[in-house]
Amino acid sequence: MPVTLLCLFQWKEDLPDFRLPEVMQVANTLGKKVSVVGDTTMQGHQVHQFMQFESVNDAVEIADRCVLLRAVFEPWADADNYDQLFDLLKQRDHLFKQAFGCREGVRFKYHVECFGRGYPNNERLGLIKRFECCDHYTATVDLVNPDVTLWILEDIGHGTKRGDPLQHVYFGREIHQTVAMRKAFLSLALPQRKYLGTTSMPADISFLMANMAQVNKGDLVIDPFCGTASILTGCAYLGAKVFGSELDSRVLAGKDGNDIFSNFAQYSLPEPELLRGDMSRRFFWRNCEMFDAIVTDPPYGSRAGSRKVNKTKMAKIEAVQQQQQAADKTDPTTPSKEETTVAQQQQQQSGKTAEEEEPSASSTTGEQQAIIVPTIAYTLSDMLVDLLDFAAKMLRVGGIVTFWLPTTEQYTDAELASHDCFTLLYNTQQPLTIRLKRRLVTMKKIKPWTGQATVRPSVDVDIHNNLYYSNQYTDYKQKVQKKRDAKKKWCEEHGINMMTVAEKRRVKRQQEKEAKKAKPSKTQPP
Repeated sequence: MPVTLLCLFQWKEDLPDFRLPEVMQVANTLGKKVSVVGDTTMQGHQVHQFMQFESVNDAVEIADRCVLLRAVFEPWADADNYDQLFDLLKQRDHLFKQAFGCREGVRFKYHVECFGRGYPNNERLGLIKRFECCDHYTATVDLVNPDVTLWILEDIGHGTKRGDPLQHVYFGREIHQTVAMRKAFLSLALPQRKYLGTTSMPADISFLMANMAQVNKGDLVIDPFCGTASILTGCAYLGAKVFGSELDSRVLAGKDGNDIFSNFAQYSLPEPELLRGDMSRRFFWRNCEMFDAIVTDPPYGSRAGSRKVNKTKMAKIEAVQQQQQAADKTDPTTPSKEETTVAQQQQQQSGKTAEEEEPSASSTTGEQQAIIVPTIAYTLSDMLVDLLDFAAKMLRVGGIVTFWLPTTEQYTDAELASHDCFTLLYNTQQPLTIRLKRRLVTMKKIKPWTGQATVRPSVDVDIHNNLYYSNQYTDYKQKVQKKRDAKKKWCEEHGINMMTVAEKRRVKRQQEKEAKKAKPSKTQPP
């Protein structure tokens, strides 16, 4: 039998648009039904929402998987003020009887939660004492191990001042608090990891992306721009088999003895399958619908530059390699692999290093030389086209692709690529700064790929171009510059040498360089 419950969401200013979509996607992942009661949009300043579940057990199972859903309650009453609330509770005395009057030895406690302001302990106690008018029968208070926890949920509103009137108050019995997912992303927090990069995704956002992609146990999940595989760590924690590809070999190699595999070993997770590859050259993938989800954060040049292989220069390098290999086969003076191995063994026995030996002809062979892959800039529109082409060929029907799209506050749907094989499920925004935003785009594959091509975005936004500065951001920049000019003028009038942090660092580096030059060399005689 369907039940209507009150949901309390986490308040995160940068993730207001993700709360209801996450619940819906988690419900679909677990095969449960859930619907929103009342306003289906849920404004950004709200943290309370009535939702209908098939059963209480379904609500608990969904809540345990969500990142932004904090607790679920059985609603007893809600009103605009306390006088109305007490009148409703008097009419619903049967709820107290069911909780306290049907058995002996029931222990209970009250919990006060206010959105919009904080309460000191004495005010909390005063508010709880107002509920002495309710009949608690023979139940006793136990603050440590209560059988029943009654919550008083006040909604003052976001951005209000102390003393502002109450907007709404809810009263209900606690059914479940979500602690499983919170423990998960706290245990996987970035400061605790052995290997990090400049763009490593926070654990809570990684789990949120996995929920939006409906990642489940046993799924095959790939991140084609994996970096340090911070997103894949969350997917692996949920039981998925994860794959990743990355163009930068330095990221895959790791540093200071740690790499991507160190993070997975740290949390006792199955090792990922990693491949060095370029999304713009997908010849190394077979066109088979094998993956259940694609979860990725493409590099868009804000903190990490977006690059792809320079095909023209790479073709020239490959041609030179082929010519060198053909020359090596026909030239009898070129040593074979066996001869090279014997020479290396003799070198080790003699105790000489490679630098002490005379250079041989084998040191110039193509097999002995490390290849530096030439790269060029990777535009955002090209990246989106390659990503959706890859998803159309590699995702199974019903699979989900979710990725971050960098935008500004002047975003329009013209910035988004589209494909016949996909339908758009959600396009949720996360504000980063006053000007920069990013949107988590979630698409579902609805039919198999039969050669359809991706439709390029009609607008290719350069997030660093001042053409995309809004009036709000321009006004903010003018205020900052005006403040800097006033400070500089005041310092000049008072004879104070004012330097920015960058200028101070530059002067310090110059002084260290001059001191190093003035210092006598150790090899120089006194």
